[in-house]
Amino acid sequence: MRWAIVALVVVGVVTAAAQISARQQDWDTCVGIDPDASIAGCTALIRAGQEPYDRLPDVYYNRALAYIAKHDFDRAILDLDEVIIRKPRDATALFNRGNAYNFTGDYARAIRDLDRSLAIDATRPQRFMARGLAHDSLGEHDAAIADFDAGIALDSSFAPLFNNRGNAYKGKGELGKALEDYNRAIQLNPRYLIAIDNRGIVYVMLGQYDRAIEDFDAALKINPRTASSLYGRGVAKSKKGDTAGADADIAEALRLDPTVAQVMSPLER
Repeated sequence: MRWAIVALVVVGVVTAAAQISARQQDWDTCVGIDPDASIAGCTALIRAGQEPYDRLPDVYYNRALAYIAKHDFDRAILDLDEVIIRKPRDATALFNRGNAYNFTGDYARAIRDLDRSLAIDATRPQRFMARGLAHDSLGEHDAAIADFDAGIALDSSFAPLFNNRGNAYKGKGELGKALEDYNRAIQLNPRYLIAIDNRGIVYVMLGQYDRAIEDFDAALKINPRTASSLYGRGVAKSKKGDTAGADADIAEALRLDPTVAQVMSPLER
């Protein structure tokens, strides 16, 4: 009988060790860099129901980041909800949920979350940029510019702040200021394709078609399959009277991205 009891104890210890090993493996996967594996590992931890209350936010947060990496923003928001319920003053979680709301087009909710995040920690330029993008998407260009200004004050080497402030100035019709910001963004990052495209758009709006074509050519050297660059160059060629060249560029742009004409709506053929 004594040996049976010892055997049961040994089996129990081995089983507990196996459970701990499996749980640690789920944790390692949850915090890993592969989004699908991370989602699987985090989900296993949540379903097991063994994580202490103070560790659960980390599980939900890591799964949210994996969903964001997969552009599944609705599920990311649900997981970030769980984080913020448990840690209502987590500025990073609030920032990420606000950013996710930006991607879903819910800009009012994005601003509310980003207001809360910045009230807790206003030292990160990305948080000002995210709120600026939400304001700009709502047509609140002055509020957007104020946010981009604040971000630039924190980090004047962060090229996207200049590009996005340029967009806000363009939205206001202040094309000279927009050009200055795009120039600065490109100086900071000469291969910043989006800023090069945006500067090309402004040159088209200003009637400077040769400069616009130079910018779209430069963007296409970086990525020959960029639909916006092809479409913009096509519009510039059309304005110069090069109908054949314009039609070829625009047809290829639409083949690559049928929605590109909506994205390039500031330009008219």
